[in-house]
Amino acid sequence: MAPKYTYELSIFCPGGTLHKEMLKGWLTVNGFESFVEGVVDDVDEIHEGYDPEYDGYQNSRSANMVPLILCDYDLTRLEELRAQLDKAMDFELDFKMARMETQTWMEGWKDSFVPLKMGSFYIYPSWIMSDIPAGYLPIEIDPGMAFGTGQHATTQLCLESLSRLHHEASPWSLSSALDVGTGSGILAIACRKLDCVKVDALDVDPASVAAVQENATRNRVAVNAHLGALEHVAEQLDACYDVVLANILLQVIQPLLPRLVERTRPEGFLILSGLLVEQGHTVLQQAATLPVRHYETREKDGWCSLVLQRHAVENT
Repeated sequence: MAPKYTYELSIFCPGGTLHKEMLKGWLTVNGFESFVEGVVDDVDEIHEGYDPEYDGYQNSRSANMVPLILCDYDLTRLEELRAQLDKAMDFELDFKMARMETQTWMEGWKDSFVPLKMGSFYIYPSWIMSDIPAGYLPIEIDPGMAFGTGQHATTQLCLESLSRLHHEASPWSLSSALDVGTGSGILAIACRKLDCVKVDALDVDPASVAAVQENATRNRVAVNAHLGALEHVAEQLDACYDVVLANILLQVIQPLLPRLVERTRPEGFLILSGLLVEQGHTVLQQAATLPVRHYETREKDGWCSLVLQRHAVENT
């Protein structure tokens, strides 16, 4: 049972976009990568100086009053994070801490979380008891501390790419998959729904690992959830996978890209998202130095996903 209260720390970065990007990098490196920007999967929280009609995700490149938001059941953890940031950052940050009853927080999600058809998948919450549309693979996901309910463009792009690969890519095999920065586990569960035999999912956030296990059980599939960064759990993983997914952030993808490619089998696919469109171009430039080819790019709401295919052995 979830605790009675959920705490929300909003971090405002009035110094500009560069400082905000530095803040994102620090949070990611230090294990707080489950932050969201401005909204939580389309659920708006009103803050002083914040325009409720402003889409923080789509306009994050220019709006400094759109905060980075972290939610946790543990108030102490968020207070410690605030103290760490005060010491670590050499530029100004403003903070706002809010306490909400967890039930109220959950109900807020219910007002905006509606079933979603995306690629081969039908994403729906447990409180909506409707028939699954014919031809779709059902994934039941409820809101929680971990990021990812399928409502955000980056997750949707990954689901679309997975669906297309399943139907169109040649050669295509999906006996194993690795989901890096899994969040709620929605992409890992999607792979299992596509009859993938083995799925490994990892995240640096303990809440994510717990969410993956809960959501996998809810969907009656098996997912191996690992706590830690890729380099820390390497020995627990297979040498390579038919598909590797990383729906995270540019600051994480860039240093990890060579290792993500290494974990992708020859002629297998690497799906990357969590990238603004212009950031996708940056990643493609880096990918040009690695043994992969650009398979496709998808764009939505200013975000993009990239699909790379690893070269066959004879082409490396």
